[in-house]
Amino acid sequence: MTFRYALMVLLLAVSGLGGALSFAQAPDADSHKKKAALLAGSGMLNQAVSEYTLALEIDPQDAEARYYRALAYISKEFFTEAIEDLNEVLKQKTTDAGAYYYRGVAYTQTGQIDLALKDFNAALKLDLKHAKALKARGDIYLNQDRPDRALQDYGAALRTDPEDLNLYAQRAELYIADERYREAVGDYTEILKRRPDSIAALYKRGDLYMVNLKEKSKGCADYKKACELGKCANYKNAVLTGDCS
Repeated sequence: MTFRYALMVLLLAVSGLGGALSFAQAPDADSHKKKAALLAGSGMLNQAVSEYTLALEIDPQDAEARYYRALAYISKEFFTEAIEDLNEVLKQKTTDAGAYYYRGVAYTQTGQIDLALKDFNAALKLDLKHAKALKARGDIYLNQDRPDRALQDYGAALRTDPEDLNLYAQRAELYIADERYREAVGDYTEILKRRPDSIAALYKRGDLYMVNLKEKSKGCADYKKACELGKCANYKNAVLTGDCS
C-alpha cells in the first residue's frame, strides 16, 4: 500500500467515524448560551453573565445572548448595563415588545421615567395584551397621581392575566381610596376565589363589609372564617361589641 493510498484510507475512516479521531473543538456560542441559561435558572447570575459574554465574543451580533444577558443584569440590579445591551438588541429587533418592556423596567429603576413610559408604550403598541407592560405603565401613572389611568391599565392587565393576586390587592386599595367600596370587595372576592385561605383578603373584605358597606353579617362571616384559619382578633372584637354573635 502506497503512502498516498494509506493517507486516503485514514481520512475516509475518520470521516466515516463521525469525527471520532478529530481534535476537540472549542465551545460555540450556542454552548455558552445553554450553559448560561442553566446557571441563570440556578440563580448563579455572575456566572451566567460570563457565559453570555463569551457567546457574544464569538458572535457579537447574537441578539438572543445580548437579550438574556440584559435580563441577568436586571436581576443583578446592573440597570445601566442592561440598558446598553437592550439598546443593541432593539437596533436588530425593532419589533421586540419584550425588549422594550425590560428596557422600560431598567429606565424606571434608574429614574428615567419619561423614557420608561415611552418604552412601555412601545411594548403595548406591539402587544396590546402585554400584562407586565400594562402593570408597569399603571404604576407610573399611579406615582404621577393619575389614578384613573392607573386603574385602566390595571384592569387591562387583569383581563390578560387574571391570576395576578397582588394586582387585585393593589387595585382594591385604589378603589378604597376613591370610596369605591363595592368594587374593592369584588377584587378581594377574586383573590379569595383563588386563595380561599388568604387571611389578609378575608380581613380586608370583612372590614369593607363591616365598616364601609354596613353589611355586618357578611363582615362577620369573613372575620369568622379568618378566625377558623388562625387569626381571631377581629372576630373576637366584633363579638364583644355585639356586631357578631
